[in-house]
Amino acid sequence: MTRFVALLFSLIAVSTFGIEQDISAEYVGKYTTKKQECTGNKYVELNSKSIKFNSGSFNLVMDNVDHCYSCEGGARYSGIVVWLFPEFGVVSPSRAVLTLNHGEEIGMLGVELKEPNLVSNMGFERAVLSKCP
Repeated sequence: MTRFVALLFSLIAVSTFGIEQDISAEYVGKYTTKKQECTGNKYVELNSKSIKFNSGSFNLVMDNVDHCYSCEGGARYSGIVVWLFPEFGVVSPSRAVLTLNHGEEIGMLGVELKEPNLVSNMGFERAVLSKCP
């Protein structure tokens, strides 16, 4: 009986793995380094299913965004930071890692770029961006 229950729970866990999850509507929007740059051409934009990096002539969209609600502090974490891993399962290692509500501040987006091409085109390796109104 114990083996049956263990098998049943493992099947349930496997069947829910990989379910696509949209980026929540409260986070969808454009993020820039300064609020006055919201009309400019250098930004990171979150859509419901993708993340767009734009710096004028450079434009890259990443999808297959994985969410992690406990990456900030483990299973007992109760804060508001959500980690995003674009191209999850497609490109390894991730070319970018983002944190919503970076530093426990609503509307802030932490961005860490891991690929030299992204760093040179966006002009930063790590940045904290603000959500445009």
